[in-house]
Amino acid sequence: MLNAIRHNFRKSLRAALAAAAFVAAPVLTAPTALAQYRMDTLPPGTGQDMSMPRITDKAGAQLPLDDQFTNTDGKTVTLGSLFNHEKPVILSLVYFSCPLMCGETQNQIARSVVDSPGGLKPGKDYDIVVVSIDPDDTPDLARQKQNHYLDMMNLKPGDPALTYLIGKEDNIKRLADAAGFGYRRNFGPVSDKFVHQPGLFICTPDGKVSHTIAGLTFDNNELYSSLRTASNGKIGSGFAALAISCGAMRYNPHTGHYEANPFFWVGTATGLVTILMLGGFLTMMWRTDVRLKSARANEAKESPPNPERT
Repeated sequence: MLNAIRHNFRKSLRAALAAAAFVAAPVLTAPTALAQYRMDTLPPGTGQDMSMPRITDKAGAQLPLDDQFTNTDGKTVTLGSLFNHEKPVILSLVYFSCPLMCGETQNQIARSVVDSPGGLKPGKDYDIVVVSIDPDDTPDLARQKQNHYLDMMNLKPGDPALTYLIGKEDNIKRLADAAGFGYRRNFGPVSDKFVHQPGLFICTPDGKVSHTIAGLTFDNNELYSSLRTASNGKIGSGFAALAISCGAMRYNPHTGHYEANPFFWVGTATGLVTILMLGGFLTMMWRTDVRLKSARANEAKESPPNPERT
């Protein structure tokens, strides 16, 4: 009887795994018409890497301070010229035509500046450097963004506390790699040119990554602590906050706006429900097996000895 139970248990386990694969299949193999909604869908045979870029912990890494970029006046400057060896620097990597996440990252920085975390003031206690990852961005567009956020931060036009830069692709890539900012060019509409996660990099006065804050939002206390640590030239403890995959949001070409990506959330929910159901099923089967073993043991103790064997 016990062997039969074990056999049925194995069959049930295989059936549960098959059911889980069946439930997940529609999410993993979406119809072509729906797949066109995904911004990272490519035609077959393109050979492009479609993996999700990530922000990685590069605490202690040295930024390429000798690399040249262009400021909002169209002048060439080195990255190192923005590090004065006295103040920490908040480094933000975005692109200026981004319709949502990059702008929200900048909005969050502006709100934090206005709130003055721990009483720290931009220009006095720290500087902010924003570098576009799009080599097609122009000084004029960078100036528009800079002026917009200077106004939000209640800073005067041209305040050196906030610098916007554009650059050549090689220099941008070198900076992003050093900071741990993963990104790649997208193959959807022009308004969503790059795939990346939002985040900030708190750097020491000599241009080393001290702390990484990954996510669309962050806590002012965390920002204050990170800036204080970086100001002393110390390397922080790595990540703060929760990295949000840009797979969670996708541009909808029918509405012209970002919205929740159903593939991401349905896939996540389906996976969690499947794991919970499978865990519950296996627990139930395990308990049944334990009860049957206990019943057989009790039955063997209570049964009288067989006279034919004596």
